[in-house]
Amino acid sequence: MKFYLEITLLASVDVGLYFLWKKVYQQIHVAFVKLQNNDKKIPIGVAFPEYNKEKSYLGNKLRLFAEDSVLLESLNIKQHLNSLTDYVHITNIREVPQGRIKHYACFKRIQPKSSLARIARRKSKREAISFEQSLQALGNFQEQTTILPYIQIKSSSTGEDFYLFIDCVFQDENKGFYSSYGLSSVHTVPIF
Repeated sequence: MKFYLEITLLASVDVGLYFLWKKVYQQIHVAFVKLQNNDKKIPIGVAFPEYNKEKSYLGNKLRLFAEDSVLLESLNIKQHLNSLTDYVHITNIREVPQGRIKHYACFKRIQPKSSLARIARRKSKREAISFEQSLQALGNFQEQTTILPYIQIKSSSTGEDFYLFIDCVFQDENKGFYSSYGLSSVHTVPIF
């Protein structure tokens, strides 16, 4: 990734950081969906430079990365965040400082299996069986929990609110495409 822009969330006593993450990331997701290719992938990845897994903290900064500055320009993020101008600061597009890169990281979505009822509903729909049959088949189900940082967001396809849990794994540089949330389990972004 050669270019980036940085968004800083400006929380206050009246407007909390998690509320801002929800509003900002929803708009970023909308912008990303507009850029998707046929495989529902985008060439822009995200990084949370203040991410702290142990403290379950995303921080208040978000970086958007692309190989080409034109891609970041076409995202038109300032227009998407126009209603939040009092609560965000958006930098101009900059070149990634190659000499300052500490390492590369994957920021990826984690979906813990946390609700037996939700999983049974999905199973019954997917396998065309009754809800009761799904519950019976999932008899030994163990709910999973996580303390990973998250953003509460609304799905653009289903309209449902959910928690977007985000994990960070350091690894070698691996360029590629990202989800409509700017996340990937294999492709990296630079950390500096």
